[in-house]
Amino acid sequence: MSGRISIKLPQYNQRESIEANFERFFEWALGLVDPAKDIIEASAKAGFETRIHPLGFRVVYLSPRDKGLETAWLTGVARADIYPPGARIKDDIHSHGFSFVSGVVAGRLTNVPEYPDFSQAVVNGEGYIGYETRVDAGGNNHLEQVTDATVAVSHFEPQELMMGETYGMGPKNEFHHVKASDAVTLVCKTPSDELSLVLRKPDDLVTAVQY
Repeated sequence: MSGRISIKLPQYNQRESIEANFERFFEWALGLVDPAKDIIEASAKAGFETRIHPLGFRVVYLSPRDKGLETAWLTGVARADIYPPGARIKDDIHSHGFSFVSGVVAGRLTNVPEYPDFSQAVVNGEGYIGYETRVDAGGNNHLEQVTDATVAVSHFEPQELMMGETYGMGPKNEFHHVKASDAVTLVCKTPSDELSLVLRKPDDLVTAVQY
């Protein structure tokens, strides 16, 4: 393919799967000259939202954002996650209330699948406390502590992902955290229609968060 791919955003097709939409958006993003700058510009021109994620990276929506009941017609959402140089990303271990496919557009990202052992939960033990994330009518998630027992993570499996590489996760029962700096990823996800869980050390400050 010769020349620069158009900075104009692809259209998210709500009749197609997130995988089909991801392939189209990912190919578009990989062809951009300056992915972070061009994605932000294209999103702004299309009138979509940009937010700072509580974990520390920038979320740039490339299609209408999931707002719960207000956007019940959505079957999927496209967005870019931009990790600025030197970003301090919280390493909360968490699951998701949705399925997603993600790919690295620029830089590199470490995806760290985590495997909590819920069968060994112990009150006042070593490990993590579980919080459920609940979605309000506006599509915002809030944490609610659900147990005093601590959960240990039996093992984890870091995956180094370079530009052009992808990964995906299902809802609710798969856990991970990510590490990245000076990177851009493209994500297509289903709406948040399942409970998700966040695991934090007992002395961590609890704040509202959207995963």
